[in-house]
Amino acid sequence: MGLPAEPEQRGRFVLRIDPAGALGVVADGFDQPNGIVFSPDGRTLYVSDTGGALNPEGPREIRAFDVIDGVRLARERHFATLDHGIPDGLTVDNERRVYAATADGAAIWSPAGEPLGIIPTPVTCGNLAFGGRDGRTLFLCATDRVFAIDTMARGWT
Repeated sequence: MGLPAEPEQRGRFVLRIDPAGALGVVADGFDQPNGIVFSPDGRTLYVSDTGGALNPEGPREIRAFDVIDGVRLARERHFATLDHGIPDGLTVDNERRVYAATADGAAIWSPAGEPLGIIPTPVTCGNLAFGGRDGRTLFLCATDRVFAIDTMARGWT
């Protein structure tokens, strides 16, 4: 496990690199930011906070932000919370549904944050992405396996 080290940064942030290469904080207040994905129109950014992985009282949520002029974030809001496990990797489809890799599989929410269901996996799912020839295959990276599921949805890339 190792010994805890002094953090090199003053916090855990969502960062942006501008075209000139400058690095800046665009969102803070996270325990452990992890998964990150834009909506298909680029107007919303979703970020998972996986602080609950190491701290039982820590966050296990997805937050949403409005993207302003492609440069800054505004109107931070709660999007979804898990009862157990954490929302790890994120992806979206072309209908703006949000998918999160979780302990149970791929959890899915509507663009309004309403839970739609879960695609179960027999082991913890850590990441996921749409791909394949037509963008309709959902790949689930689950512990020591990768599952490929054909869907009616088309992923946004």
